[in-house]
Order: sequence, then C-alpha cells, then structure tokens
Amino acid sequence: MSAKRTEANGQKLNADVALCKNDSQEMAQLISSSLEEIASQLQRKDVLHSKEVSKLEESTVVLRDELSRLLSEVDESERANNELVERISSMEAAACDAETAISAERLSWERSMADIKATMSREKLSWVVVVA
Repeated sequence: MSAKRTEANGQKLNADVALCKNDSQEMAQLISSSLEEIASQLQRKDVLHSKEVSKLEESTVVLRDELSRLLSEVDESERANNELVERISSMEAAACDAETAISAERLSWERSMADIKATMSREKLSWVVVVA
C-alpha cells in the first residue's frame, strides 16, 4: 500500500510540477509581453518627447530672431531719436541766434531812425533860421 501511495503521491507531485511549470511559462509570457508593451510605450513617449523638443527648439530660434530684430529696431529708434533731439537743439540755438540778431537789428534801426529824426529836426531849424 505504501508503494501505491508513494506512486500516487509521485504522480500527483509530477502533475503539480507540470502545472507549476505551465503556470510559470504563462507568467513568463505575460511578463515578456508586458515588458514589450512597456518598451513600445516608452519608445512612443520618446518619439513624442523628441518631436515636442524639436518644436520648442524651433520656436526658441524664431523667438530669438524676433527678439534680435526688435532690439535692433529699438537701437535704430533710439539713434533716430537722439539725432532728432540734436537737430531740435540746433534749431533752437539757431532760432535764439536769429532772435538776438533781429533784436540787435531793430535796435540799430531805431537808433538810425532817431538819428535821422534828430538830423531832420536840426536841418529844419537851420532852414527856418536861413529863411527868416
């Protein structure tokens, strides 16, 4: 009886080993397919990440170019503004000089007129004296 039992236990043990071997193979296949899926997902994620990085790099280049252009325009505007300020200062100085010259000319004219009036007044008196 013990030989039969041992044989039955051996067969049951062999069946359990076969079942465990089968379960282990199924688990290994599931793990393998899961790892393949994870690798595939990681690869897709890397591709998408790479595309997004490329887009961001392109945008960065465009933005840097635009910033450079705008800074250049600002510099040019500042130069033009400085030139205008200098021209305005020069025109104001010229206007001041012209105003001074006009005032001097007016004073000279007024003195000349006063001299002419004085001379005419004296000549008029001398004519009156000569005629009388």
